[in-house]
Amino acid sequence: MSQFLWIEDFQSDGEKVVSPFTEAVFGEILTKPPEDTKEEVKKTLKDHSVLLECTFLDGLEFIRDPKKLFQIDYIILDVDLIVKDDIDENNLLPDILELYSNESGKTPEEALKETAGYQLYIELVMGLDFPNDHILFCSNHINQLESLKDAFKKAKIQNHLPPTPDGKLALSKDEPDKEALRAWIRKRRNNPYSVLRRGIIEGCQDIQSLIRNPENIQFGEFTRKNAHEIAQDMRDYLDILPKLLPLREPPDKEPLYKLFVRTLAHEWETSANPEFFRGENKNLNETFGWIMKNTRNWVSHSDILNNLEAPDIAFLFIVAMRAMFRLDITTQKHEKMLLALFEQERLSADEIKNRIKNKDVPLMDTYLAVRNANIPVKEATLFRKMLDKMQSENIPHNYMRGLFQIFWHGLFPITLSSTPENKLKKINKTTFLCEMECQFRGDYNYDKMEFLFELARSIYKRSFPV
Repeated sequence: MSQFLWIEDFQSDGEKVVSPFTEAVFGEILTKPPEDTKEEVKKTLKDHSVLLECTFLDGLEFIRDPKKLFQIDYIILDVDLIVKDDIDENNLLPDILELYSNESGKTPEEALKETAGYQLYIELVMGLDFPNDHILFCSNHINQLESLKDAFKKAKIQNHLPPTPDGKLALSKDEPDKEALRAWIRKRRNNPYSVLRRGIIEGCQDIQSLIRNPENIQFGEFTRKNAHEIAQDMRDYLDILPKLLPLREPPDKEPLYKLFVRTLAHEWETSANPEFFRGENKNLNETFGWIMKNTRNWVSHSDILNNLEAPDIAFLFIVAMRAMFRLDITTQKHEKMLLALFEQERLSADEIKNRIKNKDVPLMDTYLAVRNANIPVKEATLFRKMLDKMQSENIPHNYMRGLFQIFWHGLFPITLSSTPENKLKKINKTTFLCEMECQFRGDYNYDKMEFLFELARSIYKRSFPV
């Protein structure tokens, strides 16, 4: 999900406004109402990817911190904001208050308070190049915004105003604007590009912390490079990847996605070989390695990975991180974000369990479809090798789907059958066998393979044509 910054001071003459205001704006994503204190609301919202600041000064300090602002995809601004409730330790306010020193009958702080959200907006859009369509004014002072409209007009920046429903400058927390407000949040919270970008940023940052212990770098199992060289390469690699996806979503994402995949797979050049792997979970990690190795070869020597979508990029990123770094068997925070991109096509837990248990996965059909394109019938050649051979011979195929299928065929490889009672497919007196207990062993104890299970049920429909 995308991450929001909400700058709201909860001013009111009544009592218990913090929780009601929060529910009015973000109630659709909250699992339960928060306690009616700012600290409790901050804690609750943070668990739902919303960061809260409650004064103009706190908001200003936040947006001027590049590391903090990099964590934000969208911003909701109140207009009338308390200027500060603490000491201005960084001395940020004097220059700004000077701009409001000539307001008739008002102190500079009183004048700033009335349009503080506007001041933050100007700094975000004009000073920090934050996309204006990623910002929404949300205020209960909408009827008092004529001065704000005049300020925009005088500054001649009408074209930089944030687009809102019905052309309004701002939305309120009350009816009839509340549904439009929630719709604005819903659309951006689930925006595929923003979710993809946020998941990649979170993943790279978390793994950066993880590899402070070099033992968590697994990529050395695939290459002959020395440990020191690999560690520095991995730090640079994780630093570069998030910077390839800008906050402002491009109209045509195809070139951007291709560049990202090329960079993501670059480390899997000639010196990296999945067959070198000798660590734990060899079959799984080798499978992930071959997905990335094929990706690298294909994007470097051909133009076959076209029309890539956010879920495709998410899959390749998840696979790359799992191959190159030692991550826990549980689904990581960034993986949950990225797998949410498959939400509309994800199989239920029961359905994927039943398909695997009953061997109702079309592995034989997909295997034979590729084999029939270029491999003699008497060979039980690995699926990935046949697919790579097809690519080298420029045989038309959906190669992105092929990368998804390498996952399944790596876990459940087709072999020659030695016992007729186990046969699944017989062609010209040659019997091919597919065993489905390769990775999901025992009494289907999925708790021990929680990440793998979630990945499998998320990508199933992208792996096999319906």
